[in-house]
Amino acid sequence: AMTQDPKNPNGYLGYANVYRKRDPQGAEAAINQLRQTNPEFPVDAELGHLMFNADNMDKAYEYYAKSNRDKLNEGRLAEYALVAGSVDKKAEALDIAKFGLSKFPSSKAFLRLAIINSVGTEKFDEAVNFAKKLIAEEGESNSGDLIYYGQALAGLGQYDEAIAKFNKAIEVDAKNIMPYQHISETYAKMGDEDKAI
Repeated sequence: AMTQDPKNPNGYLGYANVYRKRDPQGAEAAINQLRQTNPEFPVDAELGHLMFNADNMDKAYEYYAKSNRDKLNEGRLAEYALVAGSVDKKAEALDIAKFGLSKFPSSKAFLRLAIINSVGTEKFDEAVNFAKKLIAEEGESNSGDLIYYGQALAGLGQYDEAIAKFNKAIEVDAKNIMPYQHISETYAKMGDEDKAI
């Protein structure tokens, strides 16, 4: 397909998808050929996606950072934010999540990414605002959302409210041990060592 119709990206993408785990360099080289045959194709975004699927977050970030975020679809943009956060570029991940929300205002994925990365950059006021919006739209049914909400509240010194969110996270998912850890840390911040244990 790559030789018979060199401008059609499907052959390159199909080859890269099949070989991404077995021969990541070959898969990368195949997509890179599109730079010559189809210059309008978003090669860097596709290479970022390929590397994300191959669990190579550093390379995924490298390619996504070169892509034009204005031209990324919702899925690729969310993936870019996720990749940036995973390589500890939390401020950039937050910026991408906010950009995603401006472009796709009803996206729950970008709201969650904004909460996570607001907490990660210690912008707790922003995290609380994003969390309030998400909870208003979806209710308190996701333990992960409640944990990040609680972390944001704790970051603002609103310890009782934070503990309430962590307890709600336990109600939602009793198997998740993270709320217990955060409750302990919050009591420690409050100076209540007995309850922290």
